[in-house]
Amino acid sequence: MDGRLRGLRAAAARLISADPAEIALVKNTSEGIATVAMGIDWKPGDKVVAFVEEFPANYFPWKRLEARR
Repeated sequence: MDGRLRGLRAAAARLISADPAEIALVKNTSEGIATVAMGIDWKPGDKVVAFVEEFPANYFPWKRLEARR
């Protein structure tokens, strides 16, 4: 990993009292949301609350989960 990215992860970790290994850097919010949505071990009955007026790229990863039922 590039030294600048290591430094950014370390700074972000300090900001929220985390370990740098707990910090993920992604290209944008939409990629981060999609990564989280698909990375959760969903169980039957789990719910997601979202705004209908949310930016589409931040809404559709959660809607896509409905097809997995």
